Amino acid sequence: MKRLKRTENKDNLSELPDCVLLHILSFLDTKLAVQTCILSARWKNLWKHVPALRLNTYLHSLYTRIKLKGFTKFVSSILSKRDASTALHTLEFRRTGLVEPHIFKRILKYAVSHNVQQLQICYILSLTNFAFHVGDNGCADPFSEFKNLNSLIIDRCVALDAENLHISSVTLANLTVRTPRVVARNYRKIELSTASLRSFVFIGIPYQKLVWSHLCSVTHLKIDANVPWSYVLYLVPDLLKVDFPYLRNLKLLKVKMEGIPFDLSKKLIHANLAKLPARSQEEASKLHEAFKVGSKSSSSIPEGILEFLLQNSPSAKVYIIN
Repeated sequence: MKRLKRTENKDNLSELPDCVLLHILSFLDTKLAVQTCILSARWKNLWKHVPALRLNTYLHSLYTRIKLKGFTKFVSSILSKRDASTALHTLEFRRTGLVEPHIFKRILKYAVSHNVQQLQICYILSLTNFAFHVGDNGCADPFSEFKNLNSLIIDRCVALDAENLHISSVTLANLTVRTPRVVARNYRKIELSTASLRSFVFIGIPYQKLVWSHLCSVTHLKIDANVPWSYVLYLVPDLLKVDFPYLRNLKLLKVKMEGIPFDLSKKLIHANLAKLPARSQEEASKLHEAFKVGSKSSSSIPEGILEFLLQNSPSAKVYIIN
């Protein structure tokens, strides 16, 4: 038998010229580009000559699973070790959360000193456990002076001595509001004046009244209501009779099913049994057990709620997520 001649695995990618490899690496996030240094000796210092820096805090935390504080150290290291003689035509900086002033200033200085042709800085304004102060009109309106605000996250913030929180912005496109658990000293109404808003997410206890105007541009609406027993939708009197002129362009409605907590289930059982005529202890026990079994197997979506939400868009698709 003739022996088959073994063919060694060739690294065709590494045989490409530097200019081609650098062009390929310029499309990657810088974190990934740096990680190529472990491939071989050929790649060890190649990332230092990439003509584009793409610094993304989300990808950094996703790949390394460390705190965002490490992102600042990573950026400082990149700017220090990169070959300064290599031309830099693109610099992207994307940050979720706060931007440390010193690292922000250093990035801008680096871009100017290297005569960057394309500079893109994108970060979301995120406020957590922040207190807004009341204005002269009796409400808190902290964002009206932000002329280029695009994305905003308000996480468990309060408005001191203010009845209303007014969010007004002609440029705001993405808004997320997470309400605090403590109701005391908090605003009672959220007023939205955001003509360019496309995505609105609400998370928490909906104890505030939401008032909006010019929201015809919204294409994505998500409500994750952490509703205590006293706010259960089907216990609100005449809810389905309320005038509801919204969601006229709704195309897709997703409803996520979640189990009813034990305490809430117990209170609902007693509330429903209290509506029935007086029974003997044995009869009451049987009804109690029957209601418990029924509550576990039945839908947690209050009767009529889907029809209520779809009344202005009856052709919208509905997905129930268990």
